[in-house]
Amino acid sequence: MANVLVLAEDRCIGFTCAEVLTSSGFQARVGAWPAGAGAGVKPDVILAWDATEAHADLIRAAHGAVPLLVCTWAHRQRWPGAEGVVRLPFNAERVAQRLAETLRRANLSAHRPSAT
Repeated sequence: MANVLVLAEDRCIGFTCAEVLTSSGFQARVGAWPAGAGAGVKPDVILAWDATEAHADLIRAAHGAVPLLVCTWAHRQRWPGAEGVVRLPFNAERVAQRLAETLRRANLSAHRPSAT
């Protein structure tokens, strides 16, 4: 079961999102906005709610190579420093699918031999 760190400026949104993800089979925790301090367990993936590019940079600096998905109203497909975007409005099935895809890609990348 994947550990998802949910980051949202609005704590109610963060907790609601974490509850929905838990019901979808993920282990979800809410961390302190914006960089996720105090989450306890190292996440397998981070879901940032309506983050800016500056927030994404802070999250990336705090968590290194942990895959980052951004839920946003923006219509760009990719953000610098993020593995993907999940378009708002929130749809539990769409978010769960994107999280699973991101985790699969991260696991595949981790098991590929590096070119030397």
